[in-house]
Amino acid sequence: MGQSNQIFLKYQQDWINDKSPLKIWKKGRQIGFSFCATFRAVADMVRRKTLWIALSAGQRQSNELAHKAREHVEAIAQIEQAARGFEFVEREGTGVFEKEGTGEFVQAVELTQSVIHFPSNKSRMIFLPANPDTARGYTGNVLADEFAFHKDAKRIYAAIYPSVTRGYSIEIGSTCFGESGMFYELCEKENGYSKHCTTIYDAVAQGLNADPVKLREGCPDDDIWDQEYCCKFISDASSWITWAQIRAAESSYATTDLPEYYIPTGELFLGVDVGRKKDLTVIYLLEKVLGVYWTRAIVRMRATPFRIQRTKIEWFMENLPIKRLCQDCTGIGMQMAEELVTKYGTYRVEPVTFTAASKEDLAVRAKRNYEDGTIRNPDDTNLRGAIHAIRKIPTAANNFRFDADRTEAGHADEFWAQALGLLAGDNGAVCTLGMTSSPIPSSFSQSGGYL
Repeated sequence: MGQSNQIFLKYQQDWINDKSPLKIWKKGRQIGFSFCATFRAVADMVRRKTLWIALSAGQRQSNELAHKAREHVEAIAQIEQAARGFEFVEREGTGVFEKEGTGEFVQAVELTQSVIHFPSNKSRMIFLPANPDTARGYTGNVLADEFAFHKDAKRIYAAIYPSVTRGYSIEIGSTCFGESGMFYELCEKENGYSKHCTTIYDAVAQGLNADPVKLREGCPDDDIWDQEYCCKFISDASSWITWAQIRAAESSYATTDLPEYYIPTGELFLGVDVGRKKDLTVIYLLEKVLGVYWTRAIVRMRATPFRIQRTKIEWFMENLPIKRLCQDCTGIGMQMAEELVTKYGTYRVEPVTFTAASKEDLAVRAKRNYEDGTIRNPDDTNLRGAIHAIRKIPTAANNFRFDADRTEAGHADEFWAQALGLLAGDNGAVCTLGMTSSPIPSSFSQSGGYL
């Protein structure tokens, strides 16, 4: 389906034209919420003196939202010049511009990483990573982007809501994230909000240039698809680790990618869950800093020969001061585990056989870290899905087993690799390996994607 020639598609126009003081948008991923929401704010600032506060889940997201708003400011300036038939000429780097040929001067719009300021009418738009303290520090219109992923969302909402009493508006948009939290409550309960909902199918029907069939093929987990693209809140009812706990563990300082040169400040531990045909092999690197485990790299390998899997594990063991590696040695993982023990010794490599008892230990250990706030994860959709997929399932013998449904995305492989890394951290022995600071070879993918 071809993209419409309109700048804004119908569902985006509906949002821009909705003048309700309270409005909320439950949306699929990548359908253009940030683009049209920042345009609405910029257009409002051009029209009148006002203040907008844009809140994002983290600093990276805040910078991206500010970038979109700055693009709108620059586009509006170009349109004005073209429509009026003159250009703005700056006077010797002063930030003051002459409307060429008119003798009339204007001060430039001030654009920084976190603020847009219109000197002509004193309007401002301030971009902030969301937390209750920063939100409480301003009174103005509020644009909350990906609100379901804001930590302390209830306290943030308590801080921003009183702005409505002063005539300002609150505009909230987000992908769904679990049957809990402030975004879920605002969307699903009766209140004074004007409510918008746009799935990927709705967006394509109204002109978005995307192919839902191909997107669905690339997202083989049903829960991830329903939540990320179809505006469905997924229940926590049977999950071992809740969405709220997963959300609380996420940090912009955790990552799936190592930098080219990586010098750790804490202790490093490695967990490896081995797969070959149906399941993924996942290498999970954790750095323990002041009692907190930070995700530093996730390598996912699908249908990858064992010799290549071993090569990638050995790269970590030989180029980073890994204190301990815990590897799944069940079935197909046994030979590789034996080879790694032979090469690096039992003080650095611990094979772990997956049994009901060992998986319970791993699952309980992982949950304890989530409950205690001692694990930090990156913003990674597949990792979220793998963690949330783990269930505590009763058996016929009145015991419990910890497992997940097997899907095309794997078998919660990222969760088990992370749990093995946490086990390595608890069992870690002193490692005397020196840091080599070797750059990551270009042929070595640690991007968190599939090999």
